[in-house]
Amino acid sequence: MKKLRIIELNTMDYNSTMEVMHNVRDEVEHGENDALIFVEYNPVITIGSDGSEHSIVDTGYIKRKGISVVHVDRGGGAVVHNNGQLVGYPVMKLSNMPLDLLLGIVDTMADVLSGFGVKSEKGAEPGLWVSGCKIGFVGMRIQKGISTHGFALNVSNDLDLFKTIETCGIKEARVTNLTLLTRKMIQMEEIQHVFISKFSRRFHYMPDKFIIKENNKQDDKT
Repeated sequence: MKKLRIIELNTMDYNSTMEVMHNVRDEVEHGENDALIFVEYNPVITIGSDGSEHSIVDTGYIKRKGISVVHVDRGGGAVVHNNGQLVGYPVMKLSNMPLDLLLGIVDTMADVLSGFGVKSEKGAEPGLWVSGCKIGFVGMRIQKGISTHGFALNVSNDLDLFKTIETCGIKEARVTNLTLLTRKMIQMEEIQHVFISKFSRRFHYMPDKFIIKENNKQDDKT
């Protein structure tokens, strides 16, 4: 069974996270094990290759709050990232995949939600919905057979910022999170561990040590 490196960045700014992600991608290209990077962001809006500045519907609010808007090289439109949202970047060789990566990620998120008693469904766009509200987001890039970027799952985040954009290109899209649906405060560490378990089982991986990268230092935690 293949090993999967788990890299936990805790809370990190977007540009620094992208630097780590691309460094990990280079490592995978040169023979290191595939990796799954987890991060939590302070509020930031990212716009993928399918979006544009027109995805922002309330620029005044964003400027007043000092929220960065970043154009990124993944597929998809505009997405909010903020505290209380689980963000993961699978950096993996597609030649290792037993199934479609994007669909597998969506199905893994659905498995995670199901474990907390929440039934979700797929829509026309990649991601997950619950009762017409979007809760899971996916946007990937494949370069030289290696994936970057990934998914975001709303856990306990503030949803007001989503009102300032056309989420994934959908006008007046409604969003929700796991806390609202279950009426329970779920710890990020708990849902992260559930995701790792479901993802590893689905993609036939054995999770390696948790690798903590913070302030350019690296430690192992068994």
